[in-house]
Amino acid sequence: MEEIPLPEGDVMKKYKGKLEDQEYDILVNNSSIEIDGSVLEFKMSHGKLVFSSDDGTVEVDSIVRKSEGKYIIHIQGYSFDVEIHDPMHDLMVGVSVASGDVKSPMAGIITSIAVEVGQEVKEGDVLLVISAMKMENEILTPVSGVIKSLECSVNEQVNPDQLLITIKEN
Repeated sequence: MEEIPLPEGDVMKKYKGKLEDQEYDILVNNSSIEIDGSVLEFKMSHGKLVFSSDDGTVEVDSIVRKSEGKYIIHIQGYSFDVEIHDPMHDLMVGVSVASGDVKSPMAGIITSIAVEVGQEVKEGDVLLVISAMKMENEILTPVSGVIKSLECSVNEQVNPDQLLITIKEN
């Protein structure tokens, strides 16, 4: 299990969270977390992550990553299993799993292609990168298999739902 760094940057990110079978909408920026409308400020203090709200202050002892999107948060002797789902992950996958067709989730320009025809890929591998609105977006492999065809090239302008890569599932 690995320690999770404090979120960086000045960008608001939206997540879906799950704690003890209850789902929450979570907004995160560089200094606060909003969970279902309640705002928690956070900062580093004496090497510890500290959350504060109108109700008081809480030190987080540690945050441990169990697997993709699943964490254990240790706070004042208690452990909480937390699951965080990033809606952008589904968008970045951009694939119809049944057909093995990887389609563009957005309009943009292909800036790099990390695979070639005949190459074996595993679920979660980076296939290519699309630049859109000054952001680099990695398109990931949703299934393990072999690259059957590349339907795009570097510097090509692509549209949403455009076929990019075909994967033959193992």
